[in-house]
Amino acid sequence: DKLKSRLEDQAFKILNPKFYQEISNYLEDSQEQREQDVNAAIKVIQKVCADQINILKIKGRTKQIYSIYKKIVDRKVPLKEQYDLFGVRVLVSEVKDCYSLLGLLHEKFESVEGRLKDYIANPKPNGYRSIHTGIKFPNGKVVEVQIRTSEMDEIAEEGIAAHWRYKGLSSEKLFEKKVAWLRGVLDLQKDLEDKDFLEAAKVDV
Repeated sequence: DKLKSRLEDQAFKILNPKFYQEISNYLEDSQEQREQDVNAAIKVIQKVCADQINILKIKGRTKQIYSIYKKIVDRKVPLKEQYDLFGVRVLVSEVKDCYSLLGLLHEKFESVEGRLKDYIANPKPNGYRSIHTGIKFPNGKVVEVQIRTSEMDEIAEEGIAAHWRYKGLSSEKLFEKKVAWLRGVLDLQKDLEDKDFLEAAKVDV
């Protein structure tokens, strides 16, 4: 995911340098305000979770330049009218905590229609797992919140192969399970009909 984002931004910079620079300059000009918004969102989430959910880590992140461009083109939302140029990622201990946190956020704040994506119950074909939701905080800011465990975050950031390397293989069963996944990807490569799967999986392969 990290490598994919960097490649997309670099390719966009080369293919459309004028638009890339416009978005980059806007993000730079609004950086101080976005940092304040991120810190405010983190404090709100920490307060909501106090004594209820153990948060391992919480951090803010700026949306990538290419994803902002896609929103301008696909959804026809002008740059200066995009109010969710940053997001918050929350790491928790267990899968049940992901859903508990989601429930708390939706109970306390207005959720943004159409923004809830449960990639834990329905992982992406490349193994990506996380919960995404859009929340409108009391200050009117819309924030995308990603909720996942540390293991999910490692796989999302570094890829499933890196996850194996760092964690090691605990058993033959685990090894067989993951090799079976890779075999499945390679088999599907022969099937040109399944373009969506290949598009999602080819980076990990």
